[in-house]
This record gives sequence, C-alpha cells and structure tokens, in this order.
Amino acid sequence: MAIFNGWQITRTGVVFVIGIIVLVALVFGGIWLVRDRGEQTRRQEAAKIAQQNLESQSEAPTDTSTATNSGAVAPPDTTETESQPTVSAAATSNELPQTGADVSHVAILSLLVLAAAYYATSRRAARGL
Repeated sequence: MAIFNGWQITRTGVVFVIGIIVLVALVFGGIWLVRDRGEQTRRQEAAKIAQQNLESQSEAPTDTSTATNSGAVAPPDTTETESQPTVSAAATSNELPQTGADVSHVAILSLLVLAAAYYATSRRAARGL
C-alpha cells in the first residue's frame, strides 16, 4: 500500500477505520430512531390526554344547560373548575430538565479511547518486531 509521511497504510488499518465509521453510523442511527419513536409516543399520549380533557370540559356545559332548561338552576361549583389544571400548564410541569452527559458524546469519547488504545498497542507490537 502507500506510504504518507512515514505512515504506511495497510488493509487492516483501512478495514478498522471503515469498521469504526460504520459502527458509529449504526449507533447514531439507533439513537436517533429510539429518540424519534419515544418523542412520537410522548406526543400521542399528550394528544390523547388533551382530547380526554377537551371531552370532559365539553360535557360539563351540556349538563348545566339541560338543568337551566328544566327550570332548576344549579350554582356553579368553583372548587371543580379551580382544581382542573390547564393542558399547557400540565405539559410544562411534567417535563424534567435534561442533565448529565449526552449518549452521543459518551459514544464518541468511547470510540476515540478505543481507537487510541488500539493504535498504541499496534505501535508497540510494530516496534517490538
């Protein structure tokens, strides 16, 4: 193979570099897929809860309107309306802040350490021969 600035490029080195690139692509693809599906599931659950809240709020006025049509007027229940949080307030209070290291940063750092360790052991083996 070719020699560049005293470095000899071998098939083993090329296969190793290509293997690392493919492995990194698979890891990032898997992380992206899992994160995307989790976000999609979270949005579906939030939409389902919002739909249930909307249905329960739409049912409450129909009950009072039928009571007023029959002649009996029910006083408004203030404790029920105050205890129900709005959808936007519930969505923001349930979100937790992200802390710690990102998975992609840990994966990149691990691959760099692995590549450096492999390089160091191969250089020791080459100098020993």
